[in-house]
Amino acid sequence: MPAANRSRDTDRYALLSKGLLLGWLLVVFAATLQPGGAEDSLGSVTCLVCGTRGLADAILNVALFVPLGLALALTLERPAAALLLAALLSAGIELAQVVLPGRHPTLGDLVFNTTGALLGICVARSWSFWLVPAPSPAGRLSLGGSGGALVILGLTGFLLGPSLPRSLYFGQWTPDLGHLERYRGKVSEFTIGPVAIPPRRLAESDSVRALLSVGAPIHVEAIAGPPIERLGPLVSVYDDLHREILLIGPDRGDLVYRYRTRAASLRLDQPDLRLYGAMGRIEPGDRLQVTLSHGHDGRCLSLNGTGKCGIGFGVGSGWATLYYPEIASRSLAGALNALWLALLCLPGAFWSTGGRLLARHGLLLVAGFVVIPMFSGLSSVSAVEVLGAAAGVSLGFGLQRLLRSRLVPDAGRGMRWSP
Repeated sequence: MPAANRSRDTDRYALLSKGLLLGWLLVVFAATLQPGGAEDSLGSVTCLVCGTRGLADAILNVALFVPLGLALALTLERPAAALLLAALLSAGIELAQVVLPGRHPTLGDLVFNTTGALLGICVARSWSFWLVPAPSPAGRLSLGGSGGALVILGLTGFLLGPSLPRSLYFGQWTPDLGHLERYRGKVSEFTIGPVAIPPRRLAESDSVRALLSVGAPIHVEAIAGPPIERLGPLVSVYDDLHREILLIGPDRGDLVYRYRTRAASLRLDQPDLRLYGAMGRIEPGDRLQVTLSHGHDGRCLSLNGTGKCGIGFGVGSGWATLYYPEIASRSLAGALNALWLALLCLPGAFWSTGGRLLARHGLLLVAGFVVIPMFSGLSSVSAVEVLGAAAGVSLGFGLQRLLRSRLVPDAGRGMRWSP
């Protein structure tokens, strides 16, 4: 390779590396140097997994710093220097969070940030193996990508299933919980199956738990209060350890139902189910009749006789266990489901170096989309989710073909980009 061409490639490589580093630094600062919610400040400085969603935060911290570690490794020649710089950057962010409202620096953030950077550095040091693997490793990687996607889909169903602790339950009518907005409606009746739920300690906690476990119908009679700007409970059930068991209430124009999931028990995020737009036509003083039931086509949630059946989490809802923004609209939630499935389906297709591997990857995914909802309680895959999965497969295979056509052997770096 001529020296002039090698010099131009080196300059382009350095420019790309610095651009990637600068761009991801901006992402990291935007994600970490802004005020947080009250739940973000739970835990001591020395805790590793802190707060009610500590595991979700740990996973996101690792994921956030993987690209940063990759960019640092591409910019700096020594891996140790890249890791040290990532650790110092994380420590600086934790110190800066001392003065930010709702933020609380912890040892766990530093550990998981640095772990993510280390993973990114390791990927950068072995990039040719991951980007253009030989045929035999490519087959194993493709199978691993397919299997990993199916495992995550199965875990989604497991994590979003109910987790009802054996503890003492308390009924609550329009409670003031502090971390949620107070709804100024007036409840007159709250039942779970045949059991009336008063606004106090429940004498039949075990019976209520059993009824919720089998999907007993829930009915609420109330008078509407003024509209609220974020989620507020109309009725809820908490236990003696202050854990939310179920909640029904308005959130702007939506009616929300959520129950304690296994994800919440594992300190992941707590998504909810919504009847979009149901509260938009309700005026203060209107009568509210909320009914939740389970039928052959899934959960049915209705307000004043108008509602929807088949309400449930889909195979693409796994993202919501990591970070669930309560302001998510129906279209945004659908788009995030599709994007999540695209990301899950991309790796197996990326490592599918031939048509046979790609066909195997596709068949495994189709089987997973059909079988997993049957046994996990997830909703059947939607058209938007199918499009997202197909986009991930197409993009992954297309990127692999592009890389194999452009990356050629080079004595200096092992591989180089061919224009």
